[in-house]
Amino acid sequence: MMDMVLSAVGGDLVSRFMSFIIKKFQTPVITTGDDRARLQRLLLRAGTIVEEADGRRVSSHGMLLQLRQLKEAMYRGYYELDTSGTWASQ
Repeated sequence: MMDMVLSAVGGDLVSRFMSFIIKKFQTPVITTGDDRARLQRLLLRAGTIVEEADGRRVSSHGMLLQLRQLKEAMYRGYYELDTSGTWASQ
């Protein structure tokens, strides 16, 4: 029972995070350094989520689908950073 609740809550959080990233960066060009830095931080956070999920045994089909969508959004974000110029300084 607790696994189902955690799966539902985790799925909702991942879904909201992906929606936020997609809505925030729908424009094809990143124009300011602040946008680049923010996108880089979001991608690092998404990468952490993906790594944590890959280390666990996820058996929920819905969670696996959301994880796949998060990975795709993360790859699109990295592509956007690569094509928009230099990375933000760390």
